Parts: sequence; C-alpha cells; structure tokens
Amino acid sequence: MSELKAIEKTKDEIINDLKNRVMTLHFDNKYRKNSVLYEDVTYQEYADAIIHLFKLAATDCGGAYYASQVLLSLYNGNEFHVDLARVACNLDSHYLNSVMVAIKGRGQLMTEPHNVIEDGSKHFGELWRQCESLHVRERYQSYYEGR
Repeated sequence: MSELKAIEKTKDEIINDLKNRVMTLHFDNKYRKNSVLYEDVTYQEYADAIIHLFKLAATDCGGAYYASQVLLSLYNGNEFHVDLARVACNLDSHYLNSVMVAIKGRGQLMTEPHNVIEDGSKHFGELWRQCESLHVRERYQSYYEGR
C-alpha cells in the first residue's frame, strides 16, 4: 500500500474553509454557554436536549431527518443506526449541541431517552412508526440484496 497523504487544498477551498470556521465560531459563541465536550450532563440538560431534538424532528425540514435518526438510535441503537458524519454536516451548531448533550446524557446518566420526557414511550413509539424507513432492515436492504 502506498503512503497516505492529505490532499492539498486550493486557495479558494482554503478561503471557503475559513469562512465556514468563522460562521461556526459565531454560532458556537452565540449558543454555547461553555464547551459541552468536557462537562458532565445534568438530567435536566439531557431532557431539554431530547425535547429540543423532538421539536426539530416534528418539523418539515432536512434537519428533522437527522434529529429523528439520533433520537431513534438513542432509543434503540440495534434497530436504528445514525450516520454521525451526516448529522454533523447537516445540523447547525445549536442542534448539534443538543445531539452531543443527548449522546452524553444517555451514556453518563445511563437513562434511556423515553424515560426523561412525559409520555416518552408514546412519543418514541410514534416517532418509530413515522420513521420506519430509517429502520436498519429498510435502510440497508438494497445494499445487501444480491450479496
């Protein structure tokens, strides 16, 4: 195998990357109270993040698809997988922060997401039915056909 090397960027690509970083920093400073990457998550923060993602999942926009993936994967990771690269690239930093808090909350608090919101089982059941196409059986069926 030949040595792996990074692709050199053009001047325009570098300028575009810098513009994107400025926007990211702007949104991060606007919406983040602190760096959530190294802090423990409280129960209330976890619940708020789940609610925030449910509100996004209920909308008619591209972000709803990614919020649904995250919620369903936290609810039942064997049945629903989440494409983290697409989530990271398609949600603004405000929603991405909620994703990070939800993931950390699920792990740190060892509490399933349907147990932190009222009527959680009902809400997650409805989301499951609405997003059946995200189920691993449906998502990967065409990939595995003919193998």
